[in-house]
Amino acid sequence: MSEHSSHDAPKSSGDVITLSTNTVYGGAIAILACLLVLSVATSGFGIVKAPAQQCQQCPSCPSANASAPAANNTPPANATAPKPAAQPAAAPTIPKTDKPKVELFVMSYCPFGFQAEKALVPAMELLGAKADISVKWVYYAMHGQTEMQENTRQYCIQTEQADKYVKYLRCFVASTNTTSCQQEAGVDTAKLDTCYAAADKQFAIMDNFNNQSAWLSGKYPKFNINLAENQQYGVTGSPTLIINGQKASVTRSADAFKTAICNAFNAAPSECGTKLTATAEAAGAGAIGAGSGTAAPSGGCGG
Repeated sequence: MSEHSSHDAPKSSGDVITLSTNTVYGGAIAILACLLVLSVATSGFGIVKAPAQQCQQCPSCPSANASAPAANNTPPANATAPKPAAQPAAAPTIPKTDKPKVELFVMSYCPFGFQAEKALVPAMELLGAKADISVKWVYYAMHGQTEMQENTRQYCIQTEQADKYVKYLRCFVASTNTTSCQQEAGVDTAKLDTCYAAADKQFAIMDNFNNQSAWLSGKYPKFNINLAENQQYGVTGSPTLIINGQKASVTRSADAFKTAICNAFNAAPSECGTKLTATAEAAGAGAIGAGSGTAAPSGGCGG
């Protein structure tokens, strides 16, 4: 800002100073003229600054000759657009193969395991050997000795009497009556008993059940038949669906399971064009497609 010139005031020694009229008028006119010149030179004594001066400390201000903003409030061409909201991570893509490998990890008395199995069985029946579909077991049990025994029983039927397994499973998820389901499916019980005894010894099934000091979290006996696969895929609870080595999240209906499997073929077979029920199965044991189920005891299934 320009500095103002100071004018010396008339001095007095306490006496009244008497000036002539002409002197007063002349002096006043001179002062007014000086003030006018000074005001012009300082743009109003520096009180109101020119546009360019107003923005010297504001890098975002418009220049002195900037035009007024458009009436529609269109942002300037160099304006920065707001950042889009972060998007959730995309679900992993299931790899495609000539013969998809499908592994459903369950606990045999888990209500949600029943639900997933009821959705899987029709797809197993439809696709047959064109896909490699199997039921496997979570590495611990939450439903007691009965569950560990049924896990082992189904492991043996699927391993040694594979042509009987799907029929057995369809019966078991509806009734949980292993004796009648073995009969209905035509299971060779002597062969089953031999396999069961060997598996019990190989995987220390009843030893793990009886050794409560080694139970998971002090609550759940370990079940080691598919331990390596559990570790490979990071299985933590029932059900866990793996397709071609990748975890898959699928609605628990027969058609959704069939579609997920068929999408994993390099070239899907004609069976994939068959429409299965799109109604989600209910949790718990119950007839496939009935939309109902009875939760098993101790309904938790891990996480």
